[in-house]
Amino acid sequence: MNNNLNHHYERIFITGANGCVGSHLYSILSDDFQVFKLLRNKNNKYHIKYSERVNRSCLIHFSSKTPTNSTCNEFDLNQSHLKSIINQLSNFNNSIDVIFASSMAVYDYGLCGKEISEDSPKTTTNLYGVSKYNCELMLKDFLHKGQIENFICLRLPGILSPKGKTTHNFLLKALDGMKKNQDVYLYKPLALFNNVVTSNNIAQFITKLLKKKDFGNSIMNLASWPPCQLEELIVYSLKLYESKSLIHWQEKDPGFSINIDLALSSGYSASNPFEAINEFKEFNESIY
Repeated sequence: MNNNLNHHYERIFITGANGCVGSHLYSILSDDFQVFKLLRNKNNKYHIKYSERVNRSCLIHFSSKTPTNSTCNEFDLNQSHLKSIINQLSNFNNSIDVIFASSMAVYDYGLCGKEISEDSPKTTTNLYGVSKYNCELMLKDFLHKGQIENFICLRLPGILSPKGKTTHNFLLKALDGMKKNQDVYLYKPLALFNNVVTSNNIAQFITKLLKKKDFGNSIMNLASWPPCQLEELIVYSLKLYESKSLIHWQEKDPGFSINIDLALSSGYSASNPFEAINEFKEFNESIY
């Protein structure tokens, strides 16, 4: 950790620091900030033990029950965990800002059309997405009650990370298949594609937010930019991995692209989808 801290936060608390994005984020932030991991105990609850009161802290909340690590009846824990953490941090922090990892799963893709923006229709059937949206509403309530000062919700698409799981990330699964020269099965979207970020994209943006004196209150989509045809991205990936995989395009899917105007205006530096694939490959090779 760099002891010559000149930032606004006396402490950064991060959940999910052992996960695919959180671990990358923790390693980057620890160079510049005083970062504390918040971990669940054996009863699957957060019990935060700090007696020293500080003026200003930031919670980066990346821990979550997801379709890859839990069953549907556990998604309510996303809300109860967030509530518990905020209430506990309020006991020894005069001011709390929150950066919350939300998800593109909050949207009802069938009603959104070819481009998704922050005000697009929300899902009522995807229980994971519903839990994330309810957490966003909870943060608005905490703000209204004065328990937090600022919050940003980052609605994240498919994340390319070395620790990522292929179960619910079709692009990560496709790249894994290419590395193994396996047949790859994909749907061909009619819309342009940018539904991907790397863990490094996210970490760099959060670092930029933390160095601001006040990042305000907002909910924003993150994605790569500009969009491209998925077929072009897959052809590029085959060459990049020198793969002999056969690509089987199944029936066409409407698909969608993601509007990230709000994130771009907030200082987000987006990789394009091709750069995201290349960056993921290089980062993956550097740690294995």
